[in-house]
Amino acid sequence: MANQPTLNLPVAAESVIASLSAYGSGIGLHRMHYLCRHLLHSDWGKRVKTIHVVGSNGKGSTASMLAAMLGELGISHGLFISPHVLDIRERISVNGQYVSLEEMQELEARFEALRQLYARQCPGDEFGAFEALTYMALQHFFEQQVEVLVLEAGIGGRYDATRIMQGDFVAFTSIDLEHSALLGPTEELIAYDKMDIAPAGATVVMGELEPGLHSRLEVYARLRQVQLLPIASYTQASGLHMEHDRMHFNFCVDALEFEHISTPMLGHKQQQNARLATLLLKRWLHTHHPEVPASELQRACSAALSKLHIQGRFQQISCHPPIYADVAHTPKAIRHLAETFHQIKTGKTLVLMGVSGGKDVQAFIDELLGIADALILTRSWHRGKSLKAVPLDTTVPILGYEPIEAAVDAALQHAREHNMCVLITGSVFVVAEAWHYLNGQDPRKLHFL
Repeated sequence: MANQPTLNLPVAAESVIASLSAYGSGIGLHRMHYLCRHLLHSDWGKRVKTIHVVGSNGKGSTASMLAAMLGELGISHGLFISPHVLDIRERISVNGQYVSLEEMQELEARFEALRQLYARQCPGDEFGAFEALTYMALQHFFEQQVEVLVLEAGIGGRYDATRIMQGDFVAFTSIDLEHSALLGPTEELIAYDKMDIAPAGATVVMGELEPGLHSRLEVYARLRQVQLLPIASYTQASGLHMEHDRMHFNFCVDALEFEHISTPMLGHKQQQNARLATLLLKRWLHTHHPEVPASELQRACSAALSKLHIQGRFQQISCHPPIYADVAHTPKAIRHLAETFHQIKTGKTLVLMGVSGGKDVQAFIDELLGIADALILTRSWHRGKSLKAVPLDTTVPILGYEPIEAAVDAALQHAREHNMCVLITGSVFVVAEAWHYLNGQDPRKLHFL
């Protein structure tokens, strides 16, 4: 990203958005239509192109890769992602530039005026914060008259606020058991919900899923008149190796070679995300910009991946001692994180972990045992799950500290005394709070959506 965010509060505590619940009163597509009807009926709304990004893990990385590649091609684009880690402006950017604080305030004022008018017409039907932010992003993109939208879904796809903008291409990154109360108790039901963001005639480019699930989704896609392109069938990778701060690999898409790729985005999953983004972009260009030559696509993808950084995705945030942070928040995401860390691990590692309510703590720890020489468990101030009374089976030393400030202090002291690096993970709340505390700020003052 061209301009990095400052360490502002993720959401100003006094803002209108901070006063809203996360998702509002039930399904909110009618509220999104109310907010966006002027955009949808404008000339821009009729010509703008939309790429949706859905999945359990890897959405933000894939969406950011797509946006960076579009930028390298000189195609005007808006990017909407979630969650943010340090600054709410991470969510909304145009051509690599975050929305300004002044623009955010103006957009929020626009939303509040519409909300008050709606409240008089439909009392009791409350907007959610994600709906508000989706509207604000789309309004900003309209004002900037971008050609393409890259929209990361918040939860699922079928009823997600981003669905208000119909798109003919969808990136479907992965599936894990998440938000089961909203999306369903099985991976299959969750996958169907996410795929439903694609209208008839759309193309869905899919990451690597479990074969049985993939075969069921193929039938579901056919019934919905959606073309399904799995990366396993249309892309291949080779030569992957990692250093402590860069990953190198080659891959091909539709027999087009992308060689000597070097990126600060580490891990096998990021390599998959890169293949997914490139396959989707290649097919999208064939439909919407057939004049772009293959050589230009190769150059753009290599350039974009070479300098892409995303907040909180396996990121080194301090050097003395080395501290890494990753917002992995499901067992599968933790597994991929552990696999990546194992490949660059050169010494002893202390893992500082906290989870949100409802998570299976033992499942997280089981995935981390291969890289952790010691564990510190903590509880974030925001939506954290207390781990004091959780029975745990572990083969490595384990300590518990609450609140998170005490856990960070203990981790730093332990790491320095024993010449260890630190990995902070388990939830976006733990990562954001620890990061803010390391920068001298009070994590209790943060406000999350």
